[in-house]
Amino acid sequence: MVDDGWGEGLEEARGRFRALAADHPSKVVTAFNDLFHEEERAIALLELFVTPEAREDWGDFSIASQFFLDQVIAVSTRALRPIDAIDIAYVKVVPDTGVYLSEVPRDDVLGYVNLVWRPELHGWRIHSIGQPVPSYMLPRTDEAGTAPRYDTDVAVEPPPAPAS
Repeated sequence: MVDDGWGEGLEEARGRFRALAADHPSKVVTAFNDLFHEEERAIALLELFVTPEAREDWGDFSIASQFFLDQVIAVSTRALRPIDAIDIAYVKVVPDTGVYLSEVPRDDVLGYVNLVWRPELHGWRIHSIGQPVPSYMLPRTDEAGTAPRYDTDVAVEPPPAPAS
């Protein structure tokens, strides 16, 4: 093994990321994150990434900005897909510890990015960041079941309904 000073598996992880489909949920999350690292944050561009139904909840994106800028993060290349809703994806965001490949799921999750496939908007849209949101609480419009599937998808049980 060669230690290039960048952490374990960085080049292989970059290769895996490059190999993902252009519309993969992890690439959407990464592009969203990248916008917060631009010198001037363009609200109009950030708005394109979120579901219209949640747009007001994002406000001026300052809370999202804190999430992405106040810590060094890594974005999983696996989309967690609830078995009852292929048009939903959860992407883990974890601390960047310098270890880029993990054979077992990481437990140190900072948050899940909740994405919804929106065919009328031509792709994945971010609804929220936090815990996985049950599918019935998300604005779903993919009645024809057109959401793409990826080799790196991981089928998961749907999250439990929130306690009332």
